[in-house]
Order: sequence, then C-alpha cells, then structure tokens
Amino acid sequence: VFLFLFLLFFSSSQKNHKMTSWMTTSEEGDVCPVCIDFFEDPVSLNCPSGLHSFCLDCLESLIQKQDGKQIVKCPMCYEIVILKGNKKNFFGLKRNESLKLSADKKKAKLESSTPLDGQGLGSFQELMSAIQNVDKCVAPRNIKLLEEYDLAIGKDGKTNIPPAHMGMIMYGIDKEPQLDDTDDYVKLSNWSAIIIGPQESPIGAVIYNLLVDVGDGYPLEPPIVRFSGPKVKMPAVNDLGFVDLSKLEGADLNQMDSEGMVKKGTGKMFKWDPHKHDIIDCLVAVRENM
Repeated sequence: VFLFLFLLFFSSSQKNHKMTSWMTTSEEGDVCPVCIDFFEDPVSLNCPSGLHSFCLDCLESLIQKQDGKQIVKCPMCYEIVILKGNKKNFFGLKRNESLKLSADKKKAKLESSTPLDGQGLGSFQELMSAIQNVDKCVAPRNIKLLEEYDLAIGKDGKTNIPPAHMGMIMYGIDKEPQLDDTDDYVKLSNWSAIIIGPQESPIGAVIYNLLVDVGDGYPLEPPIVRFSGPKVKMPAVNDLGFVDLSKLEGADLNQMDSEGMVKKGTGKMFKWDPHKHDIIDCLVAVRENM
C-alpha cells in the first residue's frame, strides 16, 4: 500500500514536466521488451520482419529445445529463429554494440539526473533508496487504526495481545466504525480497555477500566491513556488517572521472556516508536508496571 501511494505521489509530482524516465527511452529503442529495463549485452535476432533486440540473459530465458535444436520464438513478431552455439558466443548472434552504448548513456544520465525545476523527490538514487526503505515508513493514521480494530475484534482469528496477557487485557473502540456517520466514528478516536491486575499481586482480582484517546497526530504521537476506575497507585499515573507512558519502567517490549512477559530490571523506559508500537503495546506496558 505504502509503495503504491509513494509511486502515485511521485508520478503526480511530475505530471507537468516532460517525461524523462525509461518509458520515454523505450520508444527510442533503449529498453529491452522482455525485462522492460535498459539493455544489458543486447543481441539482435534476424527475424524475417527485421532485427529485434533483447538482453542476452532475456534471450537465454526464452530458448527452447526442439529436435535437438535451440529455437526461440521472437516476442516481437512470433517468428521462430534457430540459434547456434552457446551464451559465450552470443548464440551465434551479432552483439549490438551501438544499442548497448546508447542504453548505457541513457541509464547513466537518468541515474545522475534530478527532477526538472528542482521539484519531485530528488535523484534517481534517492528514489531507489526510498523504495528500498519503504518498510520504514509510518502507516497513515486511519489505515493503522483500522488494522488495530481488526486485531481488537479478533478478525480472522488474529490478535496482537501477547500470550501472557491473553484474557487479562481487552480493548476496542467505543463505537463501531461507520463511514456514513459522524466524524468521530470515522476517525476511530475513542477506545476503551479493561485490564485485570497481575495475578501474582494483591490486585490480581481487580478489574480496571481505561479510556484511550487517539489524537490526530497518531501514530507519530502516542495515544492518551487514562484510568477511569477504580483508582490505581502507580508512579506513572497522576491523580486524574492519566498515564505518563515515559515513566513506565522496564516496559521495553523488545525485552520479553519466552512467555511474552517484559523482563524486569532492564532499566529501560517505554519509548513510543510510531513504526512498531500501537495501542496494545501501551496497555501491555501499563499492566507490566502495575
């Protein structure tokens, strides 16, 4: 999804400029019709309708054996061409040096170029780097919340609650999401949760109610978590029941034991990470500190 949105944005930012990508160069014959990329070691088939060029590796992938002969069906004109020799001698075909030189020049120019008028996403290298690091992008607010909603209701049998907290933490939105209703419904802002105290503690039988407010800045900003009752005594909770997530000690969810419990005494504090944390991470951190 993120890659699609990213490429959509990139293409729209260039719509008022003359196209300079390989889509233009393909019309000029610098792109292999098989791999749809700049030619690498191009060779030409001498088809009855004319010369048709392909990358050497692409041509090799099309070779078939028939009656002891190597044949290839040209992807351009569908004529059958008999090949001789092997890859080392280019299957008896002529290497197209002029086409290789032209493709190399166009590729080098594209890789070193920047968008016209200084607009767009930068150089070719920056574009490729952004695509390769797309998994580091932060999910849009509503997409992330809809995914969390599906996990909260156990859609398709999936949940993100750690095994050690199953049955001890329950959460969901206050109102069902309805696209034709009020703005608050669509934004999925108001969530509620129930936490049962740690079983090995004096509050192991106490059921706590919490409210979770997800602001417009989510997930770049963490949700606001508040105890609505009964009152709980925790260093990270003020008199009004609001939880200061940064004061939750030893709540680094990367430090879990084999049962899914956060290891105590790690000396680490909960630090909201918009790339990997969500509402349930906050609730787990709260319960671990009760």
